[in-house]
Amino acid sequence: MLAELASLHDLLDERMAIMRRLVHEEQLQRERVSFARLELSRCSSARSRHLTERVFPYLLARLTGEEADQVRQLQAAMVPIRATSAAHVTRWPSEAVAADWPSYRQASHAILAMMAARIAEERAILYPLLKRLQHGEGR
Repeated sequence: MLAELASLHDLLDERMAIMRRLVHEEQLQRERVSFARLELSRCSSARSRHLTERVFPYLLARLTGEEADQVRQLQAAMVPIRATSAAHVTRWPSEAVAADWPSYRQASHAILAMMAARIAEERAILYPLLKRLQHGEGR
């Protein structure tokens, strides 16, 4: 479970790096940006599913007290983060990106920073818990 989460995080880091490079460029590369957005969205969705369906239930079935509270807080924070991401995607369909590339670049930097902060938080909280519990269960 930890290995899969780490792999999804690493893949998401790669997808975000590609997107950062694209939005750093002065000129829009429409096809590359569209493909990068799609891949980033797919990867983010896979991570969210893994967390929701496997990681959070596994941890919450085994943890109590402050550790369980930390996991619940991470879980609860997914709702507003998803809403922010959905609003970004809705605000920036391909036509809007092409019409206002400079503003999209700025908006993308903010979303990418939010995503990076979230992944860092997941790594900091979930990895030690998963390592400890999975090691203790012989996995």
